Amino acid sequence: MMFFQIKKILLSAGALALAVSTVSAALIVEESFDYPNGSLNAKNGGIGFTGAWVVYAEKPGTISVAGNAASMNGSAGTGWLTATRNIDALDLSEGGEFYFSYNVDITSLDIPTQRSTVYGLTFRTGSTELFTSAVYFNTNGYSAHSLVGSYGASFGGFKKEANAPIFVVGKFSYDATTSKATISYWLNSIVEGEAAAYTYSWDVSSLSEFTSIRLQRMDQYYVGTSDVTFDDIRIGSDWVSVIPEPHSQALLLWGGAFCAAALSARGRLHAR
Repeated sequence: MMFFQIKKILLSAGALALAVSTVSAALIVEESFDYPNGSLNAKNGGIGFTGAWVVYAEKPGTISVAGNAASMNGSAGTGWLTATRNIDALDLSEGGEFYFSYNVDITSLDIPTQRSTVYGLTFRTGSTELFTSAVYFNTNGYSAHSLVGSYGASFGGFKKEANAPIFVVGKFSYDATTSKATISYWLNSIVEGEAAAYTYSWDVSSLSEFTSIRLQRMDQYYVGTSDVTFDDIRIGSDWVSVIPEPHSQALLLWGGAFCAAALSARGRLHAR
């Protein structure tokens, strides 16, 4: 009787491990910035990429690695600061969807006295910047921001203080029949099924393959300085694949330990 119970437990633990590994298989791109501190330029790690990071600075500023995160900062003035990296082509031309997530942290904040600036993660199809998920600074503080072409909309205001990490989950979908693209965002949420904080749809007559992502600071006569970090960028085919799940690893460890204990118990039974 004990043998059959142990066998059932082993099968259950095996199924648990398989389920967790299946979840991980949906991950398409992951960048944890696990590099030595210094410039982000030429850094080449993570999964789902076809090249290293390429940094371009139009105005004074840096994009560097600091504490396993990408840190962007710069002085006041109009100009662009970008870091671009090619990914394995993601083809949604016939329709489909993908999810993405990242952590963003305003590590220091100087409220601008005029105009605004945007720190964002941009998704590109060839040389076209299809949409940007960003943090938007203006004279009122900062908020989550979505930029589609020349259209920008702020949503989800946050407190003005620095060191307020934000976990962003996004979903992009494309309906080839109606030529409609839709982007939805969840802020500081890991529970699938919750209402999105923001959803916007727009016309895209022909959608090319997604070929790169870009971290960038977009200035509009920004007066002031702010340091922003991005970390743990993920792109996946479903919600679960882009949500950090440390408890999954715990379950695997628990399952392995339980299997070892069960096998040990079985060995003691046979030894009697």
